[in-house]
Amino acid sequence: MAFKIDRKSAELPPLVSAPGKYRSVVTHVKGELKNGSEIAVITFQTESGESQIERLYNKRQSDWKLQQLIAATPEFTLEEGTEIDFDQSDTFVPFLQQFVGLKVGLDVQPDTFVGSDGTPRTNHKVKRFIKPDSF
Repeated sequence: MAFKIDRKSAELPPLVSAPGKYRSVVTHVKGELKNGSEIAVITFQTESGESQIERLYNKRQSDWKLQQLIAATPEFTLEEGTEIDFDQSDTFVPFLQQFVGLKVGLDVQPDTFVGSDGTPRTNHKVKRFIKPDSF
């Protein structure tokens, strides 16, 4: 897999335009607060040069997606039985920043929602993370 990562530019490549499975690399992780919840905003760049942004929330309800990301990233390993304490807000985003430069597969699907102006809208979300060599 060959990727071109341009860290000098603040502009993102165009977003993924079609549903499907993509091989990608994590290019950026930053933290945000939204309604008091800590969020990691992860940017992926696909082999085709498109980008995909995914938000992971530091909430127990989102642990399944974090576990899926870890399992789908063959270059990242944790010892069996490792426990990570994300109850302290200074550990979540730094943990995920370890994924920058690592390969992961994305199963991207359309997500339809109602925009703030009341009109139906669609974007693409990561339905699940998959191993990049599994497809």
